Amino acid sequence: MNSTFAIFVLHDSGIKKPSDLAGKSVAIEAGTGSYYTSLEDLERFMPRAKVNLVQVGEPHKRLLALQNGEVAAASLVGPWPAIGKVVGLSLLIRTNRTNSTTMVTRKDMDGDILRRFLSATNQAIGMINYSPERFKVSYFRRVRMILEEMPPDFMVQEKRIKSALKVPRWRPWGRYSKREFLRTSGWMRDRGVLTAKTDPETAVATYPQSVYS
Repeated sequence: MNSTFAIFVLHDSGIKKPSDLAGKSVAIEAGTGSYYTSLEDLERFMPRAKVNLVQVGEPHKRLLALQNGEVAAASLVGPWPAIGKVVGLSLLIRTNRTNSTTMVTRKDMDGDILRRFLSATNQAIGMINYSPERFKVSYFRRVRMILEEMPPDFMVQEKRIKSALKVPRWRPWGRYSKREFLRTSGWMRDRGVLTAKTDPETAVATYPQSVYS
């Protein structure tokens, strides 16, 4: 599975290019995709020591922190990039993310249970990818639940937000390889965010291919 991340700034912030964020606060949620993706993206434009990631929390909280001037930029994940544009934020960096979302299970998880879960989830993914507009109403219903907790000016723009939203497409679940594990864990270790010993032989599941089919 994948997600679309992007870094936004206020329209009148004076920040025009990614390198302008050197040393400036960027709202993320620690230990999640927004943290790792923002770190990887910003490293393309400045020394790692100049990347200033600040723990804020969930995407809508990061958006509010940016609007309120608490941070210089915010990492947003779908559907919040679309909402950010509606409320006047400016896109600074579109993600360069290539890593996948991973699923973690207990080592003694029954393979048949996993097979049925993956099969059902992949069927749902196939239905959404085939006809995304069919699911827009239910998708927006869930987004609206969060909008209702936001300041009133968001609900005032409900129609514009609904029009701007697109139902995301998803890649189906598939096998996670030991090569991917080594690449990801190596990247994390190089940046000091992974210190524990990691062994792909024990950390990567070895279920038969039939579980993923």
